[in-house]
Amino acid sequence: MKIHALRADNQACGLYRIQLPLEHAEREGLVEATISTDLPADVVLEPDGTVTVERVNVDADIIIFQRPLLGAMLPAIEQAQAQGIACVVELDDDLSAVDPDNLAYRAVHPKYSPVSNHEHLLRAARRADWVTASTPAIARKFAPHGRVSVVRNSLPSSVFDIEKKFADPARVGWTGSLATHPHDLSQVGVHLRTVLQNTRAPFSMLGEGDGVREQLRFDDSIEFTCYSWVDLDKYHEALSETIDVGVVPLALTPFNQAKSYLKGLEMAGLGIPFVASDTEEYRYLSSLGAGTIARKCLQWQKSLKRLITDRDWLLEESARTRNAVRELTYENTVEDWMHAWSAALQHRQASRAI
Repeated sequence: MKIHALRADNQACGLYRIQLPLEHAEREGLVEATISTDLPADVVLEPDGTVTVERVNVDADIIIFQRPLLGAMLPAIEQAQAQGIACVVELDDDLSAVDPDNLAYRAVHPKYSPVSNHEHLLRAARRADWVTASTPAIARKFAPHGRVSVVRNSLPSSVFDIEKKFADPARVGWTGSLATHPHDLSQVGVHLRTVLQNTRAPFSMLGEGDGVREQLRFDDSIEFTCYSWVDLDKYHEALSETIDVGVVPLALTPFNQAKSYLKGLEMAGLGIPFVASDTEEYRYLSSLGAGTIARKCLQWQKSLKRLITDRDWLLEESARTRNAVRELTYENTVEDWMHAWSAALQHRQASRAI
């Protein structure tokens, strides 16, 4: 099976959902894979602005279109299918529900970005032979036709080789940026501030710290340290060295309800116990034994305080959380990806036979 994948970015989305699955499938001799960011195709721009794709110049059985926001991707999919190439649309976020305060909002909204937006993405997903989605909510939204596989995010096995060492006192922490998580920290702000003031534990984060102290309403009594983003190949080690107790607060919006559990999964794989908001995916991860769900406001305080002040409990939760996700690696989930890709190929072959 030859697969050509269009990786949407060089960040985590492209790594976890394109590069790593294909690398593992290729290593096991299941596929021949090529990855690019642009589709080699003969494209014609008509005078009225219509885009026509006359030929897709790819030697592949399947093309994976990751997050195909460009309007040109739909005619590319149609032309590839006409050439007998199966097309898969890969999705990791509900980009039709991005918060207006999110940095990405204007980049995906048709009002502000007519060439590249979530309406084009929806049409591409509905035309595709198959859709792969990281959560059931995304599958329901973008693949009502039923040609879809939910393939949840996994971890590279190298994560489990990183030895977790805890500071004393334990550092509570978060990873992210207010630019893309504008309202999430407000879900935990008052509770986090109270716990840190009462325990004198420090707060440590990995990402962009602009505005974080203010949104959490930290005063000078709380030690606050922000470490800048690092390259993806160094991210897991940096996360392990930065945070001992994680917080994963999420505003209960449609976008976040469809969001994958990746941040908590990364923490769990490193042995970092965490407390998360009550979303569908974090309930699922918790059911496996990883993380604690804060269903009520005071659960943030109760759960965080125990992890900070009870060292034995912290170490016990670290081991339990890590063991809970130990099987969620690409070695163990590559067959899920293969099933989806094979289904796409079968659908295209059946469509051509009609």
